[in-house]
Amino acid sequence: MKVASTILLEGETGTGKRLFAKSLHQLLCPNEPILELSLLGITVSELEEKLFGNMTQTGFLHAANAGVLLLTDVSEASEPVQITLTRLCQFKRYFPIGSLREKSFKCRLLFTSQQTLEQLEIKSFYLGLLYLLRPQRISLPPLRDRKNDIGLLLIHFTEQACQRLEREYLSAPVELIEKLEPYDFPGNITELKSLVFSAVHISYGNELSVTPFLQALKQSSPSQVKQDIKFPEMLPTINDLVQKLIHEALVRTNNNQSAAAKLLGITQSALSRRLSKSE
Repeated sequence: MKVASTILLEGETGTGKRLFAKSLHQLLCPNEPILELSLLGITVSELEEKLFGNMTQTGFLHAANAGVLLLTDVSEASEPVQITLTRLCQFKRYFPIGSLREKSFKCRLLFTSQQTLEQLEIKSFYLGLLYLLRPQRISLPPLRDRKNDIGLLLIHFTEQACQRLEREYLSAPVELIEKLEPYDFPGNITELKSLVFSAVHISYGNELSVTPFLQALKQSSPSQVKQDIKFPEMLPTINDLVQKLIHEALVRTNNNQSAAAKLLGITQSALSRRLSKSE
């Protein structure tokens, strides 16, 4: 099975990118290491120190050997870091800090991103890296687009939680899956797993508690605003109102653009365009 040496996993928060990466590692090189490094907020010097190592300390590229190096949050990496990663992907060679002896590496570079390449292109992501990642990307769909999987995942996580918490197996009420069908799961698979573990923890008897699920459903239901919106004496511009709405939606959804777009009644791509224009 031939697999590219540079791969991108793209998907919203909670879609299972890390789990997919570990499964890919088990499939391709189970006897080799899998190492992980977050690119969120990292500087070029910190990146080079971690990846390349120095005269006395081994870097991640060497330590990973022929395994997998998981580089998370590439969508949040600074442009200088993106440029450094582009060169690394292109030439497959590097200099350890303080050394004049160039080295090559054998590990696969596996990147993760919460945004699609199309969204990153709108945000002026470094095109060199974007073009390198485009041919070998894997998109993990959100749970709202995989409604048929909810029942299977519910059973799987219930079995996992019961085993971990040393409980007898709990059966899920038949109506629970039907109630969860309309829910969009903004936290995706991770949210469902968290709800299941919470339910198992508080369950009595042989049936899974529905309380955590009902609470999530209740919180997702938009409340009806009965009073009229009041404006100040000096009317804000339409642009100001739009920016305030977007900001409030992002705050309420913990910066989840997909969930924020739904609150605003627009598509995620439309929200991304508005955000890029405001920068």
